[in-house]
Amino acid sequence: MTTGLRPAWTDGSALLALLLAVVALFVPMTQAMIVEDIGTDYYDQILDARSVLETGRSDVPRPNLLFNRLLVLLAWPLNGDLATAALIVSVIAYGLTAVMLYAWLKPVWPWPQSPWAAWGSAALALSLIVVAPLFFLLGQSSDQALNGYLTFSLYHNPTTLLAKPLALAQFALAVRVLRPQAQKAAERMAMLLAALLVTALSMAAKFSFTVALLPALVLLALWRAWRRGSVDWGLLLACLATALPLLLAQYSVFAGSGDGSRATIDFLGYYRAIGEDLSLLPLKWLASLAFPVCMCLLLLRRAVWQDQSLLLSWLVFGVAWAQAVLLVEQGLRIEHGNFAWGALYAAFVLFALSLRRLLSMLRGRPSGAPLLLALYGLHILAGLDWFAFNLRG
Repeated sequence: MTTGLRPAWTDGSALLALLLAVVALFVPMTQAMIVEDIGTDYYDQILDARSVLETGRSDVPRPNLLFNRLLVLLAWPLNGDLATAALIVSVIAYGLTAVMLYAWLKPVWPWPQSPWAAWGSAALALSLIVVAPLFFLLGQSSDQALNGYLTFSLYHNPTTLLAKPLALAQFALAVRVLRPQAQKAAERMAMLLAALLVTALSMAAKFSFTVALLPALVLLALWRAWRRGSVDWGLLLACLATALPLLLAQYSVFAGSGDGSRATIDFLGYYRAIGEDLSLLPLKWLASLAFPVCMCLLLLRRAVWQDQSLLLSWLVFGVAWAQAVLLVEQGLRIEHGNFAWGALYAAFVLFALSLRRLLSMLRGRPSGAPLLLALYGLHILAGLDWFAFNLRG
């Protein structure tokens, strides 16, 4: 997957505008989330970070500790202002996500010489941060977004914000596993170190995407090897060797918490535990993924089978979805849905890859393109409604 940016003044201007838009949109949003009532995710993270500063330890077992420890780190130069630290970390995460999405979309813009290529890519990168499920198809509104839908624009959840740019970076490295390139020794070492660092940070932010990505990547790598395709086994092993020990360490944190939580197989157990209407779940999932699903149905051969990046994103989502519906954490944390988070990150990456593939095909004027663009526009409108709902509190 090409992710390089073409050096041109339009790139610089568009990127600056993109970052200014991120600040204008997500500083007020994050401030609104930080000042929410007691019990919100931001409140819990700030409270726990204060405990670490005062006592040297967390109040609760926290295997996904990256956001929390960044707050602790920033507390020193900010004189203990953890709310400002949370705002800074969150907005940086939004900015990194936007820039990485821009870097994915700009190289495949259908008319690269157009002066609007950079600006259009920036606008679509921003749209991918706010898109939401088509709630209205089921006669529901934004206040139902967290009930069974695959809503990945979770403004109230700081660990999710931090995990999304790392998920994009992990996926880009996964694509390199399937597309090996000749490298000098120094470049090779840098690539392996990047794999170690990104995988470790992603696991520290939230393990959910990694445990869906790696099984899917191994399956696709084995399939390519069987078809006599090339695979970067060294890069794949570097990712696995980093993720597996960290996953075991995180599991030991939960297992040693003493609350009786344990992972088990229970079909739709998590959704039953939160009181979800199981009969509506398939429709909610389709409403969540209307754009990528319709693209797969209309342009299956050209859009999926000819693009291994998009194929991998579908496999990752399949693994993540299977984990969400089959696995559950019995005990006090059953409603936390720790095995369901991966489907949200996978849906986010799937949206990005589907839009990227559609852009790359537009010059050929595929017959289903107008419908797909209109459908994506509906996801944007639903996302704006969801954004406004969260901003109002």
